Amino acid sequence: MSSSQYIRVTQAALSAVKASHLPLYSCKYSKNTCTRHHLLVLLLLKERLRLDYRSFVDLLAVMPPIRDLLHLDRVPHYTTLHTFLQRIHSLWLTILQKKILSSAYQHGEVIRVAALDASGFTGAKDLSCMRKSGVRSPVSGVILASSAASHITV
Repeated sequence: MSSSQYIRVTQAALSAVKASHLPLYSCKYSKNTCTRHHLLVLLLLKERLRLDYRSFVDLLAVMPPIRDLLHLDRVPHYTTLHTFLQRIHSLWLTILQKKILSSAYQHGEVIRVAALDASGFTGAKDLSCMRKSGVRSPVSGVILASSAASHITV
């Protein structure tokens, strides 16, 4: 992916997250260093790049255009991203999927079948899991919206 593609993915994710009406902070006592919008956009970009948390944070440190686009003064610690993922409710991921699909429809995309697979978000509440010998284990892989016919993945 070229740097312009990173920027386009980030812009699309940011507009969808803002349209989802996700509260900026989880509580009034938050440190206010990074909003929930920023964290969710960063997680989407991390999954799009298929990187682990540490590698993504290292890459983000050398990507000033992405940090400027998000108005980030500093790069969040990788544990901040992981903790945010563990605490976010799956309802927000469903809302985000609807916003991404409606945006695709407005731009003339034809998506006949869309699938939601947020199972790679292992810490998110209420997400699909496979049962292995009576124990719930998360399924790997993250696709927020996918066109089953044309294999377009967001």
